[in-house]
Amino acid sequence: MNRHPHSIFTTSVWVVGLLASASVLAQGYYPPSPPSYPPSPAPSYSPPPANPSPPPSSPGSNNQYSYKTSQGQYGEYVTDWQGKAVYAYAADQANSGSSNCYGACAQAWPPVVVPYGQAPKASGNLKQNYLGTIQRSDGNYQVTYYGYPLYYYAADQNPNDYKGHKIYDYGANWYLLTPDGKYAP
Repeated sequence: MNRHPHSIFTTSVWVVGLLASASVLAQGYYPPSPPSYPPSPAPSYSPPPANPSPPPSSPGSNNQYSYKTSQGQYGEYVTDWQGKAVYAYAADQANSGSSNCYGACAQAWPPVVVPYGQAPKASGNLKQNYLGTIQRSDGNYQVTYYGYPLYYYAADQNPNDYKGHKIYDYGANWYLLTPDGKYAP
């Protein structure tokens, strides 16, 4: 005797539903297509101005990614295009391709960075073939000189400030660099 009078019926409905689903799948069921919308209007085109200004990274448009030298108490040293001192960190090894200054260190000593594909330019007494970049672990491209990653010092507020020279901070000394890639005296 069957204890569950509906069990045969329930099983039969389940089997029929399973067979119906298999049949639909075997015939290649495809979900309905999304509704079609009117095509987007074609973008409008305006010709460029007759005498366009060059983009900021174009040669001659500005010197934002140029580096030069300034003269001060410690002799001639490397600066950016505005005359802001840049520093080498003694904890970084020249030509290692990496920086050891991140987090709080990079807040006090911000890395000198350029956009991807932008080559730093040397002017004055700097040697172009010794300027380069490395990719930092945060994805930015940091400028190097003689293989040393370069940094600003946050306390330097004006061009020709060099308050960070010979400071011991974040486990090592910080130095201005001379045009020949040595630590300034």
